[in-house]
Amino acid sequence: MQLLLILRINYIYHKFNIFKDTLLFVKGSEIMPELRYRSRSYKRTFKKTPGGVNVLRYKKKKSSKHVCAECGKLLHGVPRGRSYQINKLTKSKKRPNRPFGGNLCSQCARKFFKDEVRTKSELSTKDEVTLTDEISTKEEENINDEVATKNEESE
Repeated sequence: MQLLLILRINYIYHKFNIFKDTLLFVKGSEIMPELRYRSRSYKRTFKKTPGGVNVLRYKKKKSSKHVCAECGKLLHGVPRGRSYQINKLTKSKKRPNRPFGGNLCSQCARKFFKDEVRTKSELSTKDEVTLTDEISTKEEENINDEVATKNEESE
């Protein structure tokens, strides 16, 4: 019986060009899948071949949705799929065309840019203050030196 079943399966493989990565259900009997297909990382779908045989096909699941690195919200405009599918897309379809597109959501990106500008403006005002302080102290030293030299000359 098992020999007939194996012959029947091989016949079906060759007749319908079914690959070895499928699990066949023939007359209620089940054949064990390969070890790699026993994992639940594969999505299982039943397909009916033209010969009327139900075949179990294995397909890798989609990757998880992309989320913002800052707040964890779902990112819009970033496609889901396996890496080989994403690699076929053009660059403009892979992610939004803005700074930090595909990593940060728009609100977090705006917040980042505002914070960056604020810190730069604070640093620039601090630098101006320190520069003017240094200039004023140098001028005072020069003035004091000039006064001291004039006092020495007059004496």
